[in-house]
Amino acid sequence: MLQEYADACELIRETEEDIRKLNRKKGLNFVDEDDGGLLQEKGLLERRKVCAQQIRFQIEAWMLTIPVRMQRIVRYRHLAGLSWEQVAVKMGRNATAESVRKEYQRFIR
Repeated sequence: MLQEYADACELIRETEEDIRKLNRKKGLNFVDEDDGGLLQEKGLLERRKVCAQQIRFQIEAWMLTIPVRMQRIVRYRHLAGLSWEQVAVKMGRNATAESVRKEYQRFIR
């Protein structure tokens, strides 16, 4: 599920860029028959973005149901892509990479 979150966020970013590119392309001198295809493509891109946003929102809602400490660990590790050592530093309170990793593994089980 957490991998899906990262993928959904990236897909949203990629889709927004695709929409910007398509809008720039539409700004060029296309004939009317090309506009129909461009509009369909833009509609598909918008639907793709909405689907990815729904996945992101579902996972963010789930994140609110877990303990705050674990929310921080998950965000640092999976969403920010930090190493366990970096997560431990962010967590503070004499946390070690190994202690944070084990805490996360216990929670996931």
